[in-house]
Amino acid sequence: MKSANDTILVREFKSNIVDLMLFFISINKHIFEYNNFLNGLICSWNVKIFQGFPIEIIMGITNKNDVFGEIIKAFAHSTNQFVNPNYEQYAQYVANKSESESIIKKAINHVLDYKCNALEEEQYNRQLLNLRNNLCNDWLSIYDLKINRHESIESAHSKRDIEINTNMGSLAFIGQYWRTNNDVSLEYILAYRVIEKIFGFGDSYSIYSSLRNSGQIYSAYSAYLSDDNMFITGVICNYSKDMECRCDELIENHKISSEMIEIAKSRVLQDIQFSLFSFGAKYTFMQYELLLLKKIDFQTIVKQIGKLSTPQIIEIFRNIDVYKISVGG
Repeated sequence: MKSANDTILVREFKSNIVDLMLFFISINKHIFEYNNFLNGLICSWNVKIFQGFPIEIIMGITNKNDVFGEIIKAFAHSTNQFVNPNYEQYAQYVANKSESESIIKKAINHVLDYKCNALEEEQYNRQLLNLRNNLCNDWLSIYDLKINRHESIESAHSKRDIEINTNMGSLAFIGQYWRTNNDVSLEYILAYRVIEKIFGFGDSYSIYSSLRNSGQIYSAYSAYLSDDNMFITGVICNYSKDMECRCDELIENHKISSEMIEIAKSRVLQDIQFSLFSFGAKYTFMQYELLLLKKIDFQTIVKQIGKLSTPQIIEIFRNIDVYKISVGG
């Protein structure tokens, strides 16, 4: 049996048309993916904000030799079938997207200074025509992507305390965030994956468990957002100044032990194994390959995470500027 070939194709586009791209893809991706399927290619088409820049991503797998060529052929075949959404549909999509954002997404968008604004109708029509005319152009292998990471991180997000819409008793995210390095290594990425597990997420295994167990918060959230070069941690709760102080104390007074790090490392590997089982290697390692621009596999990650030490993890906290964030719904 002939083995399958897979690939990830990427291309950059202008940041002011992110919502147009998302809407256009959401309406037409089933046509593109169906035509690929008929030609023996399984693929997905989406948008990702990477290092402050928006990129289109296509993941494809086939038993044919030229995956890249097959994807471009499917674009050429699909473009006449694609639907042009009208401006009213697009404007409603942007409005609904803004209104339906989760409290976490709102907090992150405030850090990134991201605002969801619709294009003017004339600009929308011009950008839509340009999009249609260039569907087959400028695609690259994931390993050929070139981005000025220094420029992107310097312009990507705020460096200040943030407090917005914090009415007493209203639903809010309360916590802290900080910028992470834009020049990263696999060791650095995995160290932050471990830190993610140390701070914790959800209802258990978090530094906020005492607040959750006593019913003072709804949930906890901690994430290393490698695409946006930031780490954020905190809780979802009904806002109060007292809860702000409690969260700050838990974050700032939390002591990291070697035992805690070993448990966190084990959980990181469990997450990766679950992703491999559920979604496959290409999807699982895409975030690492985008950042490092080289192929990554599970054994490489196991080897690197095994080398992480307590001093390495602690050292990360010595060179960060931490900011407080409270954002209401």
